[in-house]
Amino acid sequence: MKDNTDTCEARLGGNWEVISVGVALALSPRPELRCIECGGPVRPHKQANNGMRAHFEHRSRHEGCSRGSHFNGRRVPHPDALI
Repeated sequence: MKDNTDTCEARLGGNWEVISVGVALALSPRPELRCIECGGPVRPHKQANNGMRAHFEHRSRHEGCSRGSHFNGRRVPHPDALI
């Protein structure tokens, strides 16, 4: 089952393309990765032994993105958005 943290955008060949967490984990070197919603930098996490699914997390806490764990209910661009 997918959720909203299974994809992000990666800068590939100068363009932003949507990729899955599995693809991001396999890329070496890893390109810039950003959140599809707020544009903030994200990092991929592989599946953990405790059952936590593979997913993306914002590199720095951002309350203005519904894809993050600290969403405050009001969507705003990430202050460090990658463009």
